[in-house]
Amino acid sequence: MVRKQDFFGRTAILDVLQRRVLDLKEGYRQNVALLGTRDIGKTAILQHFLGNLEGEGVTAVYLDLEHGDFRTLLEKLTGSLLYNYSRSRGLALHEDIAILLESTKDSIPHTVQVIRKIYKDYHSRKLSTCFQGLLALPEIFTNESGRPCVLVLDEFQKLEDLPVTNVFQHLGKKIMTQKKCLYIVTSSYPQTAKKIFSEKLSLLFGNFEMIDVEPFDPQASRGFIEQSLQDIRMSTVLCDFLADFSGGYPPYLHLLCAELVRLSILHRQGEIFIPALAQAVENTLFDRWG
Repeated sequence: MVRKQDFFGRTAILDVLQRRVLDLKEGYRQNVALLGTRDIGKTAILQHFLGNLEGEGVTAVYLDLEHGDFRTLLEKLTGSLLYNYSRSRGLALHEDIAILLESTKDSIPHTVQVIRKIYKDYHSRKLSTCFQGLLALPEIFTNESGRPCVLVLDEFQKLEDLPVTNVFQHLGKKIMTQKKCLYIVTSSYPQTAKKIFSEKLSLLFGNFEMIDVEPFDPQASRGFIEQSLQDIRMSTVLCDFLADFSGGYPPYLHLLCAELVRLSILHRQGEIFIPALAQAVENTLFDRWG
């Protein structure tokens, strides 16, 4: 999770996402696709956005489709809906889905009934039926709870790896009918994503607002560096070098700045000069996490 003090910029994208939530609550839905290369900061944007949705009267579910299997998707979607509903109603919070089902069965009985049917289909290996049940669940939950859903599918192209046939056709049909569920999808493979939209989700192509997530420009990079270094000074020339060297990629800038801060504290220096910058670059590149 990206800490608030580590997040910087992206105000235009965050403004779009916030407007889409307000539109959803007013009965108008415009889905969003964030497209950009790996490590450009899409997930950080989403985490920051979702972290500020508290009190908006919506239920947000974040699904990381790159890390996990069918079972993970099943547990994350059902568990998030039940957990967020329990929190909104002041009910006891539990991590165990079986306990959540018991504690919410009197408040949202239809949702609980559908979830139990979904798990029954999963254990019977009826994965296509189970998947279609999962896709229908946000609408059922919204209609019963009165809370619109924001469903985030991070690296949505990975849905194709699920053991389900015609996965995008099933998804497209549900997106078309679920007017109270805002879909936000991301992909680190923009061309692949656009091909999916044009060929497999063609009816939804105009229903998604495509946003290209780009590296920081020089001005934004300088602002990120200044925020990261806090009271440590560094000349504009060296800031521009660091911005150019990192390509404006936020994770790379973060790693380099963190090393600069470490070296500054180690050597008790309040300003960064070329030797310290060169050492930070070398340390970061050759560190096993660099």
